[in-house]
Amino acid sequence: GACIGSSTSRSSQVQGLAPKQPARGSTRVQAAPEEPPVNYNKEFGYSRKDVLIIGAALMALGYAMYYGLQATGMEPGMAGNFVQLAVFVGICVFWVSTYVYRVATKQMTYVKQLEQYEEAVMRKRVEEMTEEEMASLMAEAEAEKKKGR
Repeated sequence: GACIGSSTSRSSQVQGLAPKQPARGSTRVQAAPEEPPVNYNKEFGYSRKDVLIIGAALMALGYAMYYGLQATGMEPGMAGNFVQLAVFVGICVFWVSTYVYRVATKQMTYVKQLEQYEEAVMRKRVEEMTEEEMASLMAEAEAEKKKGR
């Protein structure tokens, strides 16, 4: 008997998932216009190189503090504990402060995505408006502008 997971049953399932070719004489639908190019963030801290630099700087800071404390006469074990605590607390305080800053200035990812979505929806609505609807909207905006003065 054939087993359930045999290669013949799998190949027929895979063939059923293949995209269908258009029938003869039919036209293919063109894909939407190309998406605009992706803009990568060029600020410091957003590339792999920057992350490696930050990591190396933190390690160098740890070593400098460790040997610096030993030079002042602190025992190696106590110096290690102090450096570990100082670096950990420093990183935590810094990270939390950046989060609080982003929340306070509303620069969080969700807020940005929501703004981009709302802008895209409004742009699409304007593109789909007829000339009469556009003229009506412009007249309404002018009326409110004069009313606000």
